[in-house]
Amino acid sequence: MRVSPFDRVRPLSLRVKPSNPEKLRLEHNTIWYVLSKLQKLLILEPRTMVTMIEVKNLSKRYSPKVIAVDDLSFHAKAGEIYGLLGPNGAGKTTTLRMLATLLEPTGGSATVAGFDTKRQPEEVRRTIGVVNGGMGLYDRLTGQEILEYFASFYNMGKLDTNKRIKELSDALEMNELLNRRAGEYSTGMKQKIVIARAVIHNPTVLILDEATNGLDVVARRAVLEFARNYKS
Repeated sequence: MRVSPFDRVRPLSLRVKPSNPEKLRLEHNTIWYVLSKLQKLLILEPRTMVTMIEVKNLSKRYSPKVIAVDDLSFHAKAGEIYGLLGPNGAGKTTTLRMLATLLEPTGGSATVAGFDTKRQPEEVRRTIGVVNGGMGLYDRLTGQEILEYFASFYNMGKLDTNKRIKELSDALEMNELLNRRAGEYSTGMKQKIVIARAVIHNPTVLILDEATNGLDVVARRAVLEFARNYKS
């Protein structure tokens, strides 16, 4: 049976040990989406879908008594939206930071687009785009300047940068933002630039962590639609 990859949405719930009652407060707004782009295919056979993220027995311990992530395993395939759900303190953001090479795990392994997060961190960073609810912008720069600045980190030429900015501007409806300073933006406007900044280099894997926090219903819907439609 042939299926649309965007129909493949799988949640992973993290269980929390009842020894810490503070962790039992349910967090509704944290949904972590991992969406890997399709390589020129909109419909894929399930058995041919490439594994883009693979986590095996991943753990993060800050001390013998503080265990943020405990023996976590999962995988996400190309063209799949994968949700990580759980109570506060369950380790969702810690897991994300380990996948983004911002934290080093104390046990287990993780690969992103075939690259090991421990041994090949630079390659991992080139293949991912990360958006979370707490990212800021340089208030004195315009949207255009911010995107050009981040494109330079990936050695993108001027023509490629302008072409990509135009594509993202059309997709996120942010033409009016590009020539305005970020300090004048509303929360929803800022988040559009944050998302565009994260995918300026057309990453293979897109990770969203609380990316819709603080947004109104319309802006939140636009962010989720962008995630669903993000593809090569």
